[in-house]
Amino acid sequence: MEAVSATTTHYDNIVTTHYQRLIVFAREDADNVNDCYLKVRNRLESKPFTAHTETELVQKLITYTKSTIFNQFKTNYTAKKNYIEVGHDAETQLQQEELEEQLELQELNQMRFEVQKLFEYLKKNYSEADNYVFRVYYLHNEQGKKITYKELSVITGYSISKCCGIIQKVKKDLRLNLIQYINGIN
Repeated sequence: MEAVSATTTHYDNIVTTHYQRLIVFAREDADNVNDCYLKVRNRLESKPFTAHTETELVQKLITYTKSTIFNQFKTNYTAKKNYIEVGHDAETQLQQEELEEQLELQELNQMRFEVQKLFEYLKKNYSEADNYVFRVYYLHNEQGKKITYKELSVITGYSISKCCGIIQKVKKDLRLNLIQYINGIN
């Protein structure tokens, strides 16, 4: 059996027949398809493709063309760089970043203040035992998970029902009174 070889005319016919499939493959980027078509066509002029059958040759050429399209897409995508125009746009960008940093710092300070007030409220309104159980429950954090009442019971030495009762009592009280306490109303 004699090998089949692709000529540029043969390749032109294959691309014409499968053009819509190639456009869809290239995500509707006709320029990329056309550029890659020319690259493959130029390569065929210097080094032709061969295959055992006509069907295999068509499949090889389509696959090679798709590979070229994909590689061109990757090259174009990775070559994109984010540019900031020097002058007014750069100054605006820097001011925006500074403003965002200030807002983050304000939020962090607000959260610190609220946590400080929370612990102050707990110390003022609850026994040392209740305070201990509540702090362990909310501050004991193993691998991003809160502990269960059973684990809390083991850690604190209190029964599960006592731990549950303390946590529920404190949570309810905090929902009702903490914001007023923080705002200085209570």
